[in-house]
Amino acid sequence: MRSYIFVIIAILAFIAPASSAAPVLEIGHAELITKDVTGTMETAARKLATGDKIHQNEVIVTGEESEAELILDDETKLAVGPSSEIVPDSFIYDPNKEGGEIIINAAKGAFRFITGKSAKSAYTIKTPASTIGVRGTTFDGYIDENGEIALLLVEGEIDVCNSKRACKRLKRLGYFLHIKRNGIISDPRKWDGTFMGHMELGRAFPFIGRRLRISPRIRFKRADLLGGRMLRRGVVPRVRPLRRVVPRRRIRKRR
Repeated sequence: MRSYIFVIIAILAFIAPASSAAPVLEIGHAELITKDVTGTMETAARKLATGDKIHQNEVIVTGEESEAELILDDETKLAVGPSSEIVPDSFIYDPNKEGGEIIINAAKGAFRFITGKSAKSAYTIKTPASTIGVRGTTFDGYIDENGEIALLLVEGEIDVCNSKRACKRLKRLGYFLHIKRNGIISDPRKWDGTFMGHMELGRAFPFIGRRLRISPRIRFKRADLLGGRMLRRGVVPRVRPLRRVVPRRRIRKRR
């Protein structure tokens, strides 16, 4: 009898860790995967393909020249640029209830965020130096290796706050906010080459001027976003001034 009890206890001890593990929550899918994109849950990594399910707390990492376009279950859309990393930290959504919570942790690289059906107050996008609240929004972001951040407003409005709760609202379409490593937030500005280490605009914001599967409408071209000395360098074609036309003198014929 004791031997049977010992066997049962051993089996229960083996099963208990698996049953106590937190369930893996599916929260969306990969609408399009280009080249090398991985998803990691704890220590288990997998190579993502178009159509694969995306899970809460899954670390999404793209390789060089690789991209991911994701759609969450509330129709929130995310595009992830090359050499980037994001994590959907929390996803609580019920179409039959108010409230909810969607937290996206953008760790590095380039991304585009488009709000879905959840309430505006449900969204929080975290970066190394700021927290972003959305107001019916499409915006692009870039986080460099040093933790500096640039945000481009494509549609709607965003509220950006640093760790000291100093906040600024960006509501000028086609303008950027620059957040330094110390959390200082700039005023809205065009891409003038004075921040992000003089980085080229297309490298930091690879989705500008492109039709994505999750965002087919082109709202800006790169030339629309430049300002300051970037314009003076002749990046944008200049219109030649009109030439002055001098009328010819009429020569009278002799009779």
